[in-house]
Amino acid sequence: MKQLFASIFCFCALALAKGSDITVEPEGIYKAIDVRLATDTIKALRESKGKARVEVINNITDQPENFAPPVLYLLSSVLFEQDKKDEAMFWFYAGQLRGRIDANICADRSARAAIGALNQRFGAPINRYSFTNILLLTNTVERVLAWEEKTPCHYDRRWINLHGMAAITGDTNAPLSAPKEQWEAIRKQTRDEYRSTFHAALAEFEKLKH
Repeated sequence: MKQLFASIFCFCALALAKGSDITVEPEGIYKAIDVRLATDTIKALRESKGKARVEVINNITDQPENFAPPVLYLLSSVLFEQDKKDEAMFWFYAGQLRGRIDANICADRSARAAIGALNQRFGAPINRYSFTNILLLTNTVERVLAWEEKTPCHYDRRWINLHGMAAITGDTNAPLSAPKEQWEAIRKQTRDEYRSTFHAALAEFEKLKH
């Protein structure tokens, strides 16, 4: 049963990133979670061509505070395919960091599987490219950390709750998020953990090289 739920979580996260319909219909308080802009933008990003796609990309990069992490993950993939690999790096790690913050704010710990699913779907080519230039990677991560600190969040952080066990089982009584007065502390703690985890990964990478 646990493996089944894990599979459902991954499917839901990837469905959102692909612009597909999420098969689990939200009930109760979950109906109030607003992911319309994310799903519409993902659909446009995947299906538009030429100037129309450029407009979608510019809309995201000009106002990234409006878009949930799955949009930034998919944006990174699109930019990577366009050979804009340095930009793709930035938006991938921006989506990853924001996603981790949202996961830490979310009261349903099982929903964190969504971030792993998105990393698995979009991370491999960008991570391979990133580790070919450690200086660029380090500078990009520091830019992402600074960006997250100064950039507000205007999307519904509860998007990730739709990918947790409580949403699937219909548990509408449990709190969806940590108290709002804790959110800024969670943001800072997540940034600090992100930086330390990154430097630990770099140190391990350097050891493997020698």
